[in-house]
Amino acid sequence: HMDADFTVTQVLSGQTTAEQIFTLEPGLTIQGTVSSPDGEALAGVRVLAEVGTSPFYKVSDARAVTDRNGHFVIRKLEDATYTVVAIHPEFTSAKVQAHPSSDRSVNIVLGNGGVVEGSVSVAGVPKADASVSVTSGDQVNKSTRTDARGEFRLAGVLPGTALVRVQTGVHSSPEYRKQERN
Repeated sequence: HMDADFTVTQVLSGQTTAEQIFTLEPGLTIQGTVSSPDGEALAGVRVLAEVGTSPFYKVSDARAVTDRNGHFVIRKLEDATYTVVAIHPEFTSAKVQAHPSSDRSVNIVLGNGGVVEGSVSVAGVPKADASVSVTSGDQVNKSTRTDARGEFRLAGVLPGTALVRVQTGVHSSPEYRKQERN
């Protein structure tokens, strides 16, 4: 599973050759597919591979984006256990444990989740371009910006209690907790 550029040098018995210097880099891979709850392959899903298991992740640069068939390949991994996280704005994120030397392919199915929507206004005037973020459970934050009417919509939020935070540039909201119903 190692990716490398190389030149073949043949040395026969009794012969010598010039010194050869080479470097091997980690080259193991984790690959798989990401699909929606109904089994549809999802394109454009961000997939991250973090070393370790929750809650002791080591952040890495190992990442990929799924192609039109929902397929991804994360390359140049070390021989370690990874937590593979798939993130899509319309679904709840999902994660699986994988080891590149033993897991040939991983399949990740994202969840439907709920929707948080609303509007932001300052002194009764709709606020465009305000930052709105939602955190629920141990899910990766979902965030967006309000439109020209001060409205926002975030899908794929885990059911249950969610933390909503609004920042308008000069004004920041207190944190609000909202119970979602599906």
